[in-house]
Amino acid sequence: MTRPRSTALAAAGQAWCAILVAAGLCWPAMAPAADPAPILMTATIRNDPAGEPLRCVMVMAHFVTVDLEAIAPGEEISIALARDAGTRTLIVTAADGRQMALETVLCGATSAWAETRSAVPLMPLRETADRRILYTCRIGRRLSCEAK
Repeated sequence: MTRPRSTALAAAGQAWCAILVAAGLCWPAMAPAADPAPILMTATIRNDPAGEPLRCVMVMAHFVTVDLEAIAPGEEISIALARDAGTRTLIVTAADGRQMALETVLCGATSAWAETRSAVPLMPLRETADRRILYTCRIGRRLSCEAK
């Protein structure tokens, strides 16, 4: 009984590779490098001293939301997170210990949240080499935040 031609060629190719490796003429394929460790970061949201209290909500993957404590005028709140070094996905640890992707942070005036809310720009967190970002936020018609 003869082997099908494709099987015979595959076997011959494997044997030839083994001979070349043994002779030191080529090297076996290297295993892919392990994913680099996530980069630990802190995002701080500072409310304008002349403003009014801010209400902020973290929106994570699968539309899970977490209300952050209100930020009084002149005060700030910090969010500990990690950034995946490969995909640049921002990751927060939920209260139950699960790690979840952070989609956005919405903030607005406590007294008129729906009318003034806007997303805090997260792109600087994904792009920077800095491990800390300070957002200075103020309410006009809508929230505006500047990353530093």
